[in-house]
Amino acid sequence: MKDNVRKIAYDVLMDIEFNGAYANLALDKALLRSKLNATDKRLVTELVYGTTKMKLHLDTVLSAYCDLKHTNKKIILLLRMALYQVLYLEKIPDHAILNESVELAKAQAPHTAGFVNAVLRHILRSEKTVSWPDKRRSRNQYYAKWYSFPQWIIDSWVKEYGFDNTEKLCAYFNEPAATWIRVNTLKASPDDVAAKLEFLGVDFMQHPQLPEAFKISSLQPLQNSDLFKKGQVIVQDLSAMLPAVVLNPQKNQRILDMCAAPGGKTTHLSAIMNDSGEIFACDIHSHRTGLIEENAKRLGTKNITCLTEDATALPVQFHHAFDGILLDAPCSGLGVLNRRADLRWRVRRSNLAEIEALQANLLDAAVKYLKPKGTLVYSTCTLNPKENTIQVEKFLARHDAFELEAFTCLGEQHPSGMTTIYPFDSHSDGFFIAKLVRKD
Repeated sequence: MKDNVRKIAYDVLMDIEFNGAYANLALDKALLRSKLNATDKRLVTELVYGTTKMKLHLDTVLSAYCDLKHTNKKIILLLRMALYQVLYLEKIPDHAILNESVELAKAQAPHTAGFVNAVLRHILRSEKTVSWPDKRRSRNQYYAKWYSFPQWIIDSWVKEYGFDNTEKLCAYFNEPAATWIRVNTLKASPDDVAAKLEFLGVDFMQHPQLPEAFKISSLQPLQNSDLFKKGQVIVQDLSAMLPAVVLNPQKNQRILDMCAAPGGKTTHLSAIMNDSGEIFACDIHSHRTGLIEENAKRLGTKNITCLTEDATALPVQFHHAFDGILLDAPCSGLGVLNRRADLRWRVRRSNLAEIEALQANLLDAAVKYLKPKGTLVYSTCTLNPKENTIQVEKFLARHDAFELEAFTCLGEQHPSGMTTIYPFDSHSDGFFIAKLVRKD
């Protein structure tokens, strides 16, 4: 079963579940070793990401057919993957799911094959009634099990965003993420890129308020095209383009990107400045600053200098040296849950305090580096008020020389100086942006 699609998917799921492997890294490693064709690779990806995302939903269904507490965990994982195919992959015949799953069980533990066969046959005949929480009386619990999210995330979202928006978030994050590209205006115009996308047969939508942003149907036709080879475009989510737009650096200014890797926002700043002035891009790890350098070289920017430094402790020559600072801070990532299948299960509420403390330290450090009357844009790709609005409010309480400044983004005015971007509104990542200016 060496190059069997389900065997490869199952091995990756085992690596994620029992070895703590990251889903994307484990999957990439397995696909690289395999000899599967493109279609089979897509199926492996669907099985791994889908089974991982929908784990709680699948276990709720399985609990009607077997006692999960007294079932071997590796067999539960096998049943999850089989059930995911039954519920979500309509094109796969039932007999193929059944036969392949039984063969996997024989390879894993021969004495379990009969059990797996019996459970799946019962499921295919829909012989049991699954017990879901009452949606009217226990709406939070229903969302958690039906959409497959940790209960604490659902509770947090309902408290902050309400029931309807929480359900929209859940539904959105269970769908594949949209693919956006940004035109590198140093090398091409949006019209040039639109014409090339049409020539390549790629369906696309150009954003009406941000002409350099294109939502595309597939990356595959672009991968060997001049658009990538000549650095005319970069893959970047729409929401991730907005912090640079809000900072709006001017020509010949000096800008600091405090947490810059892999460089999408840094190179966007450079394009907005028409490659003038100076941009210092910081990351604490050398392999990460290497990614920034690679992107800068491909996109042809000359005004970016990479710093492998702790952004909270830059040398004294950087104190009060910058006209603008972009702090796209490390965060819990609750706005990109459809991009990382295992993230919803990795993030722990107990870890949030550590993340919030790091964000606060980075914000306090930015104070040292910003010139009087300079602009600081703080952003995250999470949907968690403690990392977003509350973090900014605490910063303002500590630093009375700063105030929020109204801004316009994608045609909408944000008079409060802060905005939360709902992913289901823009078909992009969930994001938070705040614009702060130094008064003194």
